Amino acid sequence: MSQAVDNFDPDADSALSAVSRSVVRHILALCESQSNMIAKTRLANIIRDVAKKETIHRAQFSKVYQSVNKILIETFGYQLVGLQPKNSPAHLAADKVQTFMLVTAVAEPPAAYQALLVQEASDMYGSRVMDDHYVGNELQALSETNAQRSVSTDRNLAMQGLTLLVLMLVLLSKNNLLLQELIEGLASFGVPNDGRRIPVVDLTLEDFLKHLVKREYLHRVEENTADGMADVILFRVGRKAQVEFDKSALIETCREIMQLSPEQTDRLKLSIDLNVGDAYKTHVS
Repeated sequence: MSQAVDNFDPDADSALSAVSRSVVRHILALCESQSNMIAKTRLANIIRDVAKKETIHRAQFSKVYQSVNKILIETFGYQLVGLQPKNSPAHLAADKVQTFMLVTAVAEPPAAYQALLVQEASDMYGSRVMDDHYVGNELQALSETNAQRSVSTDRNLAMQGLTLLVLMLVLLSKNNLLLQELIEGLASFGVPNDGRRIPVVDLTLEDFLKHLVKREYLHRVEENTADGMADVILFRVGRKAQVEFDKSALIETCREIMQLSPEQTDRLKLSIDLNVGDAYKTHVS
């Protein structure tokens, strides 16, 4: 949290170090098997149970939190950050947050390395398209090496790309996009909306949007129409998207996709600040 203990060294206290290491293992296992969102009460219970096993009568939450984050950042390249409540009109103090999220804390790699990764991914995907048809799910059509690499890589890349597309559509619609408008926007990019599974992703559009809501990339809002006869479904960016896909990432993505000049990029920055600035409620470190 924000009130960091700058001079605190977890290695100086073996009991606290033991508790912190065990809590880290619990957090990583939890995020791998369930969700990277952790309620404060659950985190407090984990700390309490671990401390009890280590025969420590009282483990101060703030100190364990700092120690756990130190291990996560220095050893695993992750960080626990506190999130603002959904629909919160005001910024909540750091010690009042009730939900944490595990996010990457690894520094951004050099541009040349990122370009190499993109090229490698593109080449891998291209090798599994035959006659304009994706055959990554037809393992008999692939070489043994390509089959081994395609099982998870293609789906992960497609999920990331489609998630990015959805977030772009929502954010550039002033962070307030009707379900039907989102469906139509995705259809213009070839995403099926008739119940068929999305190629590579292997989910229907409905299931994919549910996945984004569950992972808190999207926030779904249902409102009644004036006559009360039907529900209107809106989408806004979720708390996870606010942390992982900030305004600078949005601007850079738009700049690359639209091939904007510096002057156009400046105008886009102003437009984004005016139209979607409220989409970003700063997370609590």
